[in-house]
Amino acid sequence: MPEREPAVQPRLVLPGERRAVVSAPGVPLQADLFGPREVPRSPAPKTERRSAPRGPRKPAESLQQTLDFLPAPAPAGKAVQTKVEAVIFCTEPVAPTMLRVTAAAIDAAMVVLAFSVFLAAIHFGGGEWLPADRLTLVSYLLAAGLIGVFYKFLFATSNIDTPGTRWTRMRIVHFDGQPPTREQRMRRLAGGILSLLASGLGLLWSLVDEESLTWHDHISKTFPTTVPPSGE
Repeated sequence: MPEREPAVQPRLVLPGERRAVVSAPGVPLQADLFGPREVPRSPAPKTERRSAPRGPRKPAESLQQTLDFLPAPAPAGKAVQTKVEAVIFCTEPVAPTMLRVTAAAIDAAMVVLAFSVFLAAIHFGGGEWLPADRLTLVSYLLAAGLIGVFYKFLFATSNIDTPGTRWTRMRIVHFDGQPPTREQRMRRLAGGILSLLASGLGLLWSLVDEESLTWHDHISKTFPTTVPPSGE
């Protein structure tokens, strides 16, 4: 017996034609086994954007304020008459030459007084008052020099000015205007000895120096300045 074909053949309906088939009467529909699916659309072609030509890029300025953690730089030297950078940073004036000579003469008188006491001790001790030979004369000159050095050394180690400096109303200061240290006073003493041993050339240097400084002023970075009256 031949098999009979079904009157209506089932048909798979695609999502695109679902509505059209439903509208036909009397046609059975088979639901989609995997549910409705979206047909992927082809992406729209991207349009290439061309940026306008730019000029030279300016360096970005930093808006953040910088904090000053570094120490302030040392003040620059003041200008002298020849526009050369000066070595003295403070505004204190260098004492006049005649005032410095007067202070040196007072200190020398103190050394002579101490040497006189030395000679008096020798005389009253039974020695000769005046040198009788060259060896004794050289010994007296060395004794006078040692007394002068000891006089300066005493005030340098005490870190105070000599009587001649104070009596002429002067004081020793550093190039930055601060009082000198004991080490700076010792360097000033060594520089003064060098100035004298060079036939006094280190002292005469102040006559041609831009700021009227001697060798021992430059060596120790100190110089004498005048003290203003107490009323000012």
